[in-house]
Amino acid sequence: MGVQLLLELFFLFIFFSSGYNSNSKEIFSFMHISQKGVDEMENYVDGMKTFLNSEAVDTSKIPYKRILAVGDIHGHFSEFMTLYKKLNVSEDDLLILLGDLIEGGNENLSMISWAMTENKKPNVIVLMGNAEDNFLHKPKKTFLSEELKEPELVAQVIKFMKNMPTHYHIEETFFFCHAGINSKKPLNKQSKNRLLNSSKKFAKKYFGKTLVVVGHTPVRKINESSTVPVKFPDRNVLFLDTEIKRGGRISCVDVLSGQYWQSDKIKRRTIAFLYNRDGEITE
Repeated sequence: MGVQLLLELFFLFIFFSSGYNSNSKEIFSFMHISQKGVDEMENYVDGMKTFLNSEAVDTSKIPYKRILAVGDIHGHFSEFMTLYKKLNVSEDDLLILLGDLIEGGNENLSMISWAMTENKKPNVIVLMGNAEDNFLHKPKKTFLSEELKEPELVAQVIKFMKNMPTHYHIEETFFFCHAGINSKKPLNKQSKNRLLNSSKKFAKKYFGKTLVVVGHTPVRKINESSTVPVKFPDRNVLFLDTEIKRGGRISCVDVLSGQYWQSDKIKRRTIAFLYNRDGEITE
């Protein structure tokens, strides 16, 4: 029996014994698993198991069966819905969107409208990302502004975004925000700029027991070959931006179990974007 097949069987055992199911990772086929896939899954599973088995994790006070964190969406509403349908979210779950719902795809209005409706539910949290913050500062220079035509709707969207929280803290176990933190300050003393715009560098300096869950930084900048969520080595930081805006997927992790899901691919043209220092969109 070859080494590759042994690895395949080993990871299948981990996935199914840990609560993984056939819908959790369609692109991971045990019959055709690549070495890249083996490495990605090994790093992720080991990192999450280390955290979930640590003394820092006390779920006794958490009133949810699952806490589902969703990474960057960037205006790809159709792809997001393929992911959302897999989650089967119930009232027993907490759903947290980590920001950057807009800018990048061509379904920005559909995405923000869905979020405005779902955010009324007590178990749905929609956090602000730098894309939403940029819209508030320069709304005429965003892709969303091209889809917003009715003045009344514009006002509703602006009001919704202004009220978006920049972070969400659950006990001393989980901290959710879009980009990152200042590791020298307490989690409840973070600035808006750090929460929305931090680079991956913050993770190296963070030694806290609380798991910080973020999007913003593409996972390939943590692990060059990765296309799945990445837990920073030896740090309690989980990165979820699997680059939907550049042909990747949208990822969701249940931080209580480590299980994750990804959106399906939809063939169509996507719009890649970058913001310069003035908050303007460049191709």
